[in-house]
Amino acid sequence: MTQAQAVSLKDPAHLYLDWEHSHWASQDVDLSRDPADWASLEVGERDLLYFALSSLMVAEERISTQFVGLVLAQDDEEEGSFLSTQLVDEVRHMQFYARLQDEVIADPAAIASHGARARKVLGDALERVFDHALVRAHDLLRLDPSDREAKVRFVMIYHTVIREQVNELLPAVAESSSPPGEGAWDVLGVEEGALPSSRSARSTAGLL
Repeated sequence: MTQAQAVSLKDPAHLYLDWEHSHWASQDVDLSRDPADWASLEVGERDLLYFALSSLMVAEERISTQFVGLVLAQDDEEEGSFLSTQLVDEVRHMQFYARLQDEVIADPAAIASHGARARKVLGDALERVFDHALVRAHDLLRLDPSDREAKVRFVMIYHTVIREQVNELLPAVAESSSPPGEGAWDVLGVEEGALPSSRSARSTAGLL
């Protein structure tokens, strides 16, 4: 890469301003078609999609409850402002997936109940990441927000392990029919019309 091609990254202040102009509401996503679409899926398709949605439900719930330590570790007010927006977005993602559980997949319940049910279909590997590695990293950072090593460790687990690896895991669940690089929603037929609200929310709101 030449000097002219060097990547220009936005600083936290600019990232915060971008966030102010990109609001969305989890309650505004139209779910009216989704219950009928969910009921019409073949059993195998529904089971596969349920696994994908369960992993997303747990990921968003866990990140939402294990993020405040990073906000406390802010270097300055600009970074703290941006990190606070990320916490709000993670909570908003969690609220969307909980609403999907309430209105489409299961009966209305508390978010913790949806999370507990979702965990029953996930394997030990995801449990180790969500409920052990992330929690330990967050506890270390929360107890000493000035610990730079703890901050880097938490960010690595949050971004690299959870956000990236879970996104890689979902299409792998359907590897028999998934071309390289194809997302789980494409594999599961959402692109063809099933559960349109879920796909729309993922594309417009940056859902995990």
